[in-house]
Amino acid sequence: MLGFYLRKIQRDLEETVMNAQLLTRLVAYNFPAGTPVPTFHLGERDDVRLATTGKLITDLVAGNVVAPGEPWIRSYLGLPEVGAGAV
Repeated sequence: MLGFYLRKIQRDLEETVMNAQLLTRLVAYNFPAGTPVPTFHLGERDDVRLATTGKLITDLVAGNVVAPGEPWIRSYLGLPEVGAGAV
């Protein structure tokens, strides 16, 4: 069910926000009439990668390696910080 909602949000962002609202206006403002408008696509979601990353974050929080709100889980798992050179 969550996957359904995520796909809907993604489609809404692509079609309504980026394509209809932003790109159409940018092209109309910056280029002559009749200029084709490019389309924006976020790409496909990788559910396996998303589940694996979610489990990794859960395990790191459970093991007290990172705090639950830690700047966003150390910038989405690029990690270090805290005491950058700490071991």
